[in-house]
Amino acid sequence: MKEINSIKLLNAEKKKIVQRQEALEQKISDNWNDLKVNMKPANLAKDAFRQAISESTRDIFNHKGVVKGLVSFGAAVLVKRMLQKRVTRLFKRK
Repeated sequence: MKEINSIKLLNAEKKKIVQRQEALEQKISDNWNDLKVNMKPANLAKDAFRQAISESTRDIFNHKGVVKGLVSFGAAVLVKRMLQKRVTRLFKRK
């Protein structure tokens, strides 16, 4: 760390630190908003559906990460169960 000998240097360093803090806070906020959007049930279901119809299920674990793959798999199972219940209810009404 460089030595600060005057008030000017102290204020300049303080300004840099405040700007860096604001930039990091904005980055955290953006990441948090992206996470909230990506973890919505509708988006998870869309991702799961896309992966279910894709030609290769190995991409789930190789390219997108294990956690997202597991979450997507869980969402796919839930969507499948919901669809099965809806279909059975639809045919029971006849």
